[in-house]
Amino acid sequence: MAKHFAPIYDKLVEDGKITSWGWQSHVLGGSIRRLLTMTGKDFDGVLDARAEALGAMSDDEYGPGATFSKICGKHEDYLWDIVHEKQAGN
Repeated sequence: MAKHFAPIYDKLVEDGKITSWGWQSHVLGGSIRRLLTMTGKDFDGVLDARAEALGAMSDDEYGPGATFSKICGKHEDYLWDIVHEKQAGN
């Protein structure tokens, strides 16, 4: 992740196409143990950035994108609209 994918996602942040990204993991519970997150101004922008990142990964059968797909086959995608509520009294 750090060697092959971080530079792609960092460039998306630098270009203003997403506002942040993260790679997280846990060792206990659930069958899905890794999480890639991206935040952006709107859903369309995040989806466009995701497509750009995937396009930047090699399609070569030995490239990092292909290797990642082989070891990370099962996944679920979610889009969340994060809304911050005002605290009472503010």
